[in-house]
Amino acid sequence: MKALVTLAFFLAATAFAQTSQKRPFTFEDMMALKRVGAPVPSPDGKWVVFDCEDVDLEANTKISHLWIVLASGGESRRLNPTPNHEERLRFSPDGKRLIWTSKATDPTQIWMCDFNSDSGALVGKPHQVTNISTGADGGIWSPDGKNIVFVSAIYPDCGDDACNKQRDEEMKKSKVKAKIFTRLFYRHWSAFIEFKRSHLFVIPAHASAETVEAGVSPAPSADSQPTRLPLQKNANTARDLTPGDHDVPPFNLGGQDMYAISPDGQELAYTSNIDEVEATSTNNEIFIVPIAGPAVAGKKISTSPGADTTPLYSPDGKYLAWRSQARAGFEADKSRLFVQDRQSEKVRDLTEKFDRSVGSFTWFADVSNGGLFFAAEDHGESPIYALFLDRDQPTPGPRLHADDLIWQGNTNTLLFTRMSVAAPNEVWRFDLSGETLGATVKPEAVTHMNDALLSQIDMQPLESFTFKGANDDDVQGFIVKPPGFDPNKKYPLKFLIHGGPQGAWGDEWSYRWNPELFAANGYIVVMINFHGSTGYGQKFTDSISGDWGGKPYITWRRLIRS
Repeated sequence: MKALVTLAFFLAATAFAQTSQKRPFTFEDMMALKRVGAPVPSPDGKWVVFDCEDVDLEANTKISHLWIVLASGGESRRLNPTPNHEERLRFSPDGKRLIWTSKATDPTQIWMCDFNSDSGALVGKPHQVTNISTGADGGIWSPDGKNIVFVSAIYPDCGDDACNKQRDEEMKKSKVKAKIFTRLFYRHWSAFIEFKRSHLFVIPAHASAETVEAGVSPAPSADSQPTRLPLQKNANTARDLTPGDHDVPPFNLGGQDMYAISPDGQELAYTSNIDEVEATSTNNEIFIVPIAGPAVAGKKISTSPGADTTPLYSPDGKYLAWRSQARAGFEADKSRLFVQDRQSEKVRDLTEKFDRSVGSFTWFADVSNGGLFFAAEDHGESPIYALFLDRDQPTPGPRLHADDLIWQGNTNTLLFTRMSVAAPNEVWRFDLSGETLGATVKPEAVTHMNDALLSQIDMQPLESFTFKGANDDDVQGFIVKPPGFDPNKKYPLKFLIHGGPQGAWGDEWSYRWNPELFAANGYIVVMINFHGSTGYGQKFTDSISGDWGGKPYITWRRLIRS
């Protein structure tokens, strides 16, 4: 008995010593964390590649590099150890090649290299695929492996790349730096649009920068079928698939791709807003266009007056899914999951009875049926749900905060990024071999990019509480306590108030408003998801409309008085 007491005392003392050795979180710590991007599995399911961004405080720069890790998890390593900024990797359908966006040139271009799946290494020397003067980004492979589609911002009235290059050079050399804009949008955040439009281009996958010419088709007219430019007789020409005075894809802040290629490689689905005044419209639409042949106007397949975006084909090519909002001009409307039967063109709302907004989603298939996994914000988390096509209610997985979902069919593995209030994104996985997604399935970490640093930091858990707010509605709040919290002491308090107002606090990481950093210097941090917050049903989100000075203030007053 004495030995057991001694052992218990030793374990308790050791645990206390380990905790006391940790230090409070600092801004320098936060900038030293690696910022892990979305996972991209190899077609054979053996590897996962991803980009990862590092911050250099002294140089005031951020740079992204390419990394690789076994899909089963383990130690990650650099895939292409160069000093260049590189991001957005994509495997060829056969897994033998990789493409990515590189700043080895200015502007960025698409690069390619052979890949050996046995060793998980690049083979040979990477080579430049595109050489368009306006730069290339966002490359994706056609599932047949024949083509690569990418994004470039061009002058919509130019007929070829020579025109774009000349316009850029004239603007750069001009002594007049003032710009005259005659319509909105003329700027997004800190960048001017420079009178350009983003368009989607296609090139043959066997091409290289030495053989590719860049051509732009004229915008299709209503009364005539457009023809290719003479320049585009070259089979290696980068062809403009979405000509015209509209952005394809429209401005976005990242996340799931807003364009996709059908499994047979013949069709491109994309997102665009063609309303006359884009600045007052959220009416993104889904269009489809053939990849081969002359440039033609895209066929609109969505009908909602709200935003339709992120098209994604099912693996068998029978369906096309996208996210859709019903109400025009309302960015916080419920994002529903629509699926079109491509043969009948009938569209169904799979989430009509599900009162949450769909985030990142991916297709899956099994021997008897198919469906989609998606993430949806709910009470400060973003769990993953499974939804079969023949059901009207999804099945939730474990409580966590997930994004960037991608299904690896060969191994029945669902990959995603996961974050929490105490740790930024890492790549995680669900092994669903022989079972379906459910609350008891355990997630497994694939990457551990920040484990070493975070093991030194005294991070505090996120504590949830609920109280009665305006209208006697249940309102959720969260607390983060300072390191070394003593319940017998009094602490100063910081309230964090989220903007939007249709946003939410939760068990997620932030580099802008980080609760752990606010708490690290001895404060208790409180965050309230007042009326209007997302993740509590659309009625709760809508309740802020027309009442910005009402319910949230009543809720705050009730909380303070309690």
